Amino acid sequence: MTPVDERRRRSSASSVKSSVSYSDTERRWGVLDARVCLPAVLNDPRKSSRYANEPVPVIPPSNLPEVKLSDFAGYLKKLKHRNHDQKTLQIENQAQKGLTGSSITSKIPTRFYQNDFDTRKEIQFALSAGKITKTENICVHDAQLKHWLDLTEVELSRRLSSRAASFLAAVSAQDTLKDLLENAQKTAKNLRSEVKIIGETVSGSFAAVHRNNKIARLKETTRLLKVIQTVQQSPATIRLLISTYDFSAAKEYIETIREVLQNELQGISGLKNLHAELDNAEKQLNGILVEEASSIFEILLIQEDIDADRTKSIQEAIVCAGRLADTTQAIHDIVEKRADDLLSRFKDLEGVAKIEKDIASLTKLLHLVKRGVFIEEFEILCKSSVEVVQHRLLRVLQEKHFTQEKDFLQILPILYEFTNTCLREFNTQGPLVMQLKAETNRYLNKFHDERRQRLALLLDSEEWRPAEVPKELQEAIDDVLAQGQGVLKTGVIPVRPKRPAISSAAEISGDKFVVIGCSLLMIKMIKEYLGCLNQLPSSTLLHKLADLLFLFNSRCCQLVLGGGATATLGLRSITTKHLAITARSLQLVLRVIPSVRGAASSVLSDDNTTQVALRQLNKVESDFQTHIQELWGKISAIMDDFFAKHVQKYEVKAPVPSATMKTVVKQVKKLSDSLQEVLQPAEHVTLISKIHTSFNQKMDRRIKALKTSKNDGLLLSDISFYMSSVRKIDGMTGIDWS
Repeated sequence: MTPVDERRRRSSASSVKSSVSYSDTERRWGVLDARVCLPAVLNDPRKSSRYANEPVPVIPPSNLPEVKLSDFAGYLKKLKHRNHDQKTLQIENQAQKGLTGSSITSKIPTRFYQNDFDTRKEIQFALSAGKITKTENICVHDAQLKHWLDLTEVELSRRLSSRAASFLAAVSAQDTLKDLLENAQKTAKNLRSEVKIIGETVSGSFAAVHRNNKIARLKETTRLLKVIQTVQQSPATIRLLISTYDFSAAKEYIETIREVLQNELQGISGLKNLHAELDNAEKQLNGILVEEASSIFEILLIQEDIDADRTKSIQEAIVCAGRLADTTQAIHDIVEKRADDLLSRFKDLEGVAKIEKDIASLTKLLHLVKRGVFIEEFEILCKSSVEVVQHRLLRVLQEKHFTQEKDFLQILPILYEFTNTCLREFNTQGPLVMQLKAETNRYLNKFHDERRQRLALLLDSEEWRPAEVPKELQEAIDDVLAQGQGVLKTGVIPVRPKRPAISSAAEISGDKFVVIGCSLLMIKMIKEYLGCLNQLPSSTLLHKLADLLFLFNSRCCQLVLGGGATATLGLRSITTKHLAITARSLQLVLRVIPSVRGAASSVLSDDNTTQVALRQLNKVESDFQTHIQELWGKISAIMDDFFAKHVQKYEVKAPVPSATMKTVVKQVKKLSDSLQEVLQPAEHVTLISKIHTSFNQKMDRRIKALKTSKNDGLLLSDISFYMSSVRKIDGMTGIDWS
């Protein structure tokens, strides 16, 4: 090579070298880019010497001092104003790095990054392409290759520097892990040594503990073998206990064996069939218990004999076995059969006598059942036996239709007393009381409806004339009055006065009552109601009696005051005599209402229902009094109308007595004659006096209207005629003209 060529080669190489030179002054650098210092120093392209094979010294890890956030307070305060500039710088650096990386890699042919790249092939390729013809071109190409290599190293350093923190952290973690493993190995070695020393020291004590545990296991095994032997013999033991009638012990033994099999011997194949044997033994025991209990009660109900200790033991075993329901049902069958036998014993008797015998037998039967109960759990047997017995009794009564018998009222108190005995002795009334109440209500409704219909028919056919009073009806009045004095409660029947076979008026305490026949029958019905009340003490019956009295009063008012009798019976008119006899009939019934109240109070309990019934009776009594006053008022009103009609025609003139005065006197005498037969003398005088006063007042007004002097001779003659005629009426002798 000539000196000229050498100078040309050096000149080309220096020009290429200067065109690809690298300098830190060409980029912006900050304090946070300090992590790139190490690769920059190691890979500085400006240095001619390379240390590719020189190993990097390993810095041993060391414990860093504990750093707190307060240690950086001063530094952060200095850099506070640089935060914004730093963020902007980071964004520019990232953009520049992206551009730099992409521009560098784009300057280098892609074939240099392939895995099979070979320098010799590159030279041969260049020679074959005719690109190298001189030595200078070879130097230039070599410089270009080195330049590309430098660019690659720079890019590689940049990329490695971006991951320097992760690399250093990984190296530090690996060193730390190595130290931990070494310490763990040393600790494990020391622990093995210490455990070996402890084992050598306590090997004798552990042998003793092992020996004691073995002895305990052997003893437990021996105990279990004995338990297994006992369990295997349990069926024979159970049969022995049953044969000796020790049922409670047998039941407890079965439960104990079953518990042992469940808790201690579970899983032993040789004992798996024992469960079935225990179930069969328990089933057999339960059957025997029920049979024994039934047999005991059967003997008790027939022979009235019982073994108390044995019965108590069996009942306790039944309760323990949970067979109370089955036993109760079996005993019910025995009680039912015995009740049927007792009810069929007195077939030759009828009515009250048979019922009394049956009730006495059934009561004794229930007391025998109660005698056979020795524990509290069996007390339900007494109550259920009451139901069984009463059901059998009801069946017999319904077969004989006892509600239609004539002695029904005598039978009911006996049956009610039986239910009360059951409640008092066995704490239950049983189903009989509900049936009796239903039958009682049915009977009372029928009883009341029959008498109500009969009373309505009697009133519609009543002729409203005085009726004769037979001895039977007068005695009915006496009986009602006696019951009002407490005869129903004391049972003492007072001596009755002698009564004629037939009388013209009813008598109460010396007062005579001329009444219609319907009122006498009403008194008889009241007696029937009180008799029924004595046998069936029920406030319902008192309500029905009040309803009957209300019907009598209201119907009388409709037929007489309302004039209904003119349509039903064909009367031409309702006269003052009709009114008077109706008033006296109502007075007769009114006189016995206090006796009804007293009789009811003596047999009924003092409860709310009774008080309501008594208030209803008081209301009916008030209605009677009002109606009677209306009847007397109607008589007075009739006479007032008559006086008003004739007095207004009166004139003071001859002849004397005047026609008006003759007509008035005739009407007053006619009224007196008609009422004298019906009313008592005192009532008769009171009514005539009231009528006389009314006529007197109307005459005074007429005289004033005529402007006639009271001393006029013609007037005095008429008044004298009237007064002499009125004074001839019984009881009116002392009457004056006011």
